Amino acid sequence: EEKLVFVLCLTSNEGSKDFEEQAMKEATVYANKIAQEENDSALEGVRKSGKTAIYVPTRDEKLAFKKAMIPVHAKMADRVGKDLLQAIYKETGFDPAKL
Repeated sequence: EEKLVFVLCLTSNEGSKDFEEQAMKEATVYANKIAQEENDSALEGVRKSGKTAIYVPTRDEKLAFKKAMIPVHAKMADRVGKDLLQAIYKETGFDPAKL
């Protein structure tokens, strides 16, 4: 089933930037909801098939992975952009200093 998302952007009207930002936020929430539903459905299909073992890392393993990635983030910051990295940290609530 194909789903389409349409976003209308008005660039010539006063306040259009606010409208565009709100439209983008709403479209992103909608697209993420669809993606999550499709991912959940696909994962359930994998589970039901019984052909693939699914491993879910423990909380400690996830923490160890996050700690291991901090030097990679630092090394790649110039390549991907420090501002982008900080924006991702802010959006996800990730604070390397707290690990």
